[in-house]
Amino acid sequence: MARINASGRFRGLTLDKRWTGSILVFQILLLLVVTTTPCRADAEADGSGNEEAEPAEAVLYPFFILCLGIVAHCFLSRYAPWLPYTAVLFILGTLIGVGATRFENDNVLHKSIVDFWLPIDSELLLVAFLPGLVFSDASGQNTHLFRKAFWQCIVFAFPMVLAGTTLTALIAYYIFPYDWSFNLSMTFGSILAATDPVAVAALLDQVGAPPRLKVHIAGESLLNDGSAIVFFNIFSGLFLLELDVDGLGEDIDGPGGIKFFFRLSLGGMCIGAFFGLGLISILALLDRRLEAEENVTQVGATITIAYLCYFVADVVWGTSGVIAVVTLGVLTKAFGEVYLNDPKLMDDFWSIVEWLLNTVLFSVGGLVWGSIISNEDKEFPEREFSGKDWGYLILLYILLTVIRFGLFASVFPITKRIGLGSNWKELIFQSYGGLRGAVGISLAIFLDNLVKANADATDEKFVLQTNKLFGFIGGIAFLSLVINGVTAGPLLNYLGLADLTDTRKRMLKAYKHRYRQIAIDAFVLLLGERRFKRVSYATVTHHVPELRDATKEEIVEAAQRIHGKQIKESTNDEQTAHEFVQSCLSKIDDSSEDDKGVSLMRSSTKAHDDHPESAPSAMKMMHIMKGSTKSNDSLVDFRRLFLELVRHEYQKLVACGELVDREFILVSLTESLEWAIEGVERGGSLNDWDFVFVIEFPSVEISRFLQGKVKNQVLYKCMIEPCVGPSLDFVDADTVKARLNIEKCLAFIKAHVVAQQMMTKEFAVDAEFEETVSTVVAESESEVEEAMKFVQNYPLNEVELIISHKVSKIIINQGVLYVEELVKNGLLKEQEAGEFLEELDENWRHVDHCTHKGLGKKHDTTEEEEEDIVVEA
Repeated sequence: MARINASGRFRGLTLDKRWTGSILVFQILLLLVVTTTPCRADAEADGSGNEEAEPAEAVLYPFFILCLGIVAHCFLSRYAPWLPYTAVLFILGTLIGVGATRFENDNVLHKSIVDFWLPIDSELLLVAFLPGLVFSDASGQNTHLFRKAFWQCIVFAFPMVLAGTTLTALIAYYIFPYDWSFNLSMTFGSILAATDPVAVAALLDQVGAPPRLKVHIAGESLLNDGSAIVFFNIFSGLFLLELDVDGLGEDIDGPGGIKFFFRLSLGGMCIGAFFGLGLISILALLDRRLEAEENVTQVGATITIAYLCYFVADVVWGTSGVIAVVTLGVLTKAFGEVYLNDPKLMDDFWSIVEWLLNTVLFSVGGLVWGSIISNEDKEFPEREFSGKDWGYLILLYILLTVIRFGLFASVFPITKRIGLGSNWKELIFQSYGGLRGAVGISLAIFLDNLVKANADATDEKFVLQTNKLFGFIGGIAFLSLVINGVTAGPLLNYLGLADLTDTRKRMLKAYKHRYRQIAIDAFVLLLGERRFKRVSYATVTHHVPELRDATKEEIVEAAQRIHGKQIKESTNDEQTAHEFVQSCLSKIDDSSEDDKGVSLMRSSTKAHDDHPESAPSAMKMMHIMKGSTKSNDSLVDFRRLFLELVRHEYQKLVACGELVDREFILVSLTESLEWAIEGVERGGSLNDWDFVFVIEFPSVEISRFLQGKVKNQVLYKCMIEPCVGPSLDFVDADTVKARLNIEKCLAFIKAHVVAQQMMTKEFAVDAEFEETVSTVVAESESEVEEAMKFVQNYPLNEVELIISHKVSKIIINQGVLYVEELVKNGLLKEQEAGEFLEELDENWRHVDHCTHKGLGKKHDTTEEEEEDIVVEA
């Protein structure tokens, strides 16, 4: 299930692109270290002289592949978004499998792969990965659409799977030259007849499929995977009887097969319903929303019940674990969602689980298949996957595509008249979007391992047959992920299934117009803050396109909305827009220069002031506190409280995107609070400003060192800048430090001004504490003055440019927050939000690109020269 966090994604786009070089370099170094580190020298040796595998080494490969997954995601999301993530992981796993098989090595990673993951038990693989992925996908379905499309999905999942199984078996039985029995051919067909719900879910999220199509494909894959496993159990049991090994296989006749089918499918549904009712009861019991521990327990309950449900259904009762978990997920979504205390926590948790399991599962599928096609089994050279086998694999892929199109076309007259209906465009995409993945590979591993385990008691030809079967299963998964997965997005667009309606386009246009109003409001609001007194209108409008055509009337209206005062329009047409805004703000009644520094808090607390009866009763709180403290103790408590208010405001600045902590700005500011708290507890006054610059910016020192060593500017940009970030452009390190110091001062001033406003509002109403609060606020105001003087020590043109860039970024981030709110409220789709965010990201990167333009000019300039410098930047 795709989730979106607009502000998080936006900040990630900007920062990750800056640090992509660092990530890649780190991953390459990690790769070299892991792949060249030998195993423990003191490892015990077995009777053959080989070192025994350490059980702890088993955990290395999954975390190694997760590191590669991080690199793959960074690359794909920025440079190849059309390439499916799961396909890339399958390819990486295949390459690692081929390499681990063909090249002998004694390092830790190689032993982790060869000793633990290549011979992994398929049932363990399914139990470990499938419940979490299936529950995540099932619980993310639209239950209303799923219920309406249920009978369509039943047609896709059961009759079509049986027909697909039979037709695929006929290909293997009559066309393949491997002398497979009919039962083995039907086993082969049952694995390939069903699509993989894990692979399909990842595809639908990436290509942006419409809701009805998504329900059809996801519902089909969830149900037909369960039915395919049922058919696999039936026909694999019949095939294993051919091995003539005691206790292996099961003779199932026609009536017995029907009974077995209903036991697995209906039995799985009943077990899933039982566990679903239990999970809903647990969620309802854990209803204390204000206790964070119960929210976490709810999340833990979902994953616990999902895995228990699969294990009981599949291992204990011998029914379909997949169908049981699907039933559990759908019931939880339909009836348990209302009991969730923190839906966002639940959503984020399952996003993490889904990413972790997908990354490891698809890489393991590719890993095992890579070992098969590596052709390095010198003991049994006949097991090689030859060129002839590759030819039959391509033929099989083509025939499977034809069969799937034919089956969907044959049931189209029925499916278009029931449930949600359908059309020929959706039929084409649904036929083409049937991916095979790690689930089919797991079933093939199960059969291959079982036959190999009994190789001494049976004919070698069966081992060769199942080995070849596994090679074809993995090959089809590889081709469907790479070919169908890559081209599904373009096909969706070509068919017009992702096109926006005219109404939807007008809605998007309205959203953009609304963002323009938000940008104007934010700009006027920021101009009222004292720290942004020196702002270049030309620079801000250069980076924020929405402000370029803003009229004076719109700016005055914005000021009226923000301050709630009427402003008489100026008739001086010779004024610049910037001067006009400042003159408008100066006409607001009761708005002195000092008050402008807290205008942001005035607007945000307006509703609080207008309705005093709904505000917390500070007076009642003061009466409770009366007589319980002494003056000195009050000062200590209020100073400590003030510093906590400042800390909270720093976190808010990070959350809203104003304070982007890419060079330890937040670390430095937070550390200054810790030093100040120690002083306050010893009876000192507020002095966090004295410690603001205790922690220097490490990137500045790195930049200064590298620039001293690397004299060539081109060499620095090509080799050094990707690792330390383009924000450390080939400029003087002192200039970089100046920019960071000014940004730190701006955050310091903002946090203190807001904390002053909050403390005055909440505590100054009581006469007993009025003097104490005034003392603390006065100490803070003194520190703010020090910060203002510190900024004024820098050249005027540098200060103006840095502050203008900061204002530009704040306004752009307001758009990000607006998009996030639209997505959260269901007003904007995730794909549409992605396009919106790309535009904002481009504006943000444009600000970053010219961050240093015009800096470092120490000569005195006039007002006109400063404006020219800014415009040139």
